[in-house]
Amino acid sequence: MDNKFKIVNCSAQENYILKITFADGETGFVDLAHLVGKGVFSLWNNINEFKKVSIDPIVKTVCWEGEIDLDPITIREHLSISHKRSLA
Repeated sequence: MDNKFKIVNCSAQENYILKITFADGETGFVDLAHLVGKGVFSLWNNINEFKKVSIDPIVKTVCWEGEIDLDPITIREHLSISHKRSLA
C-alpha cells in the first residue's frame, strides 16, 4: 500500500472526531459523529468504545476491536487540515 494511505497514528478527540496521521506526514481530522448509532456504528453509542480506536497492524487503517474498520482512502479524501469536516 502507498504511504499516502497508511495510517501511522490516530487518536480519538471530542465529539467523535479522529486525529489521523498518514505515513507521508499528512495530519488532520475526520468527524465521524454522523455515523454514531447507525448499524455497526451503534458500538459508538458508548463514547468509551469510540475512544478504543487503534490501527490495524496489517492494513494500517483505523479499527475498533475487530468490529469496525474504515477505508484509509476514504479517510484521506475527507481529512480536514484547517477545520473539521464530516466523513460522508
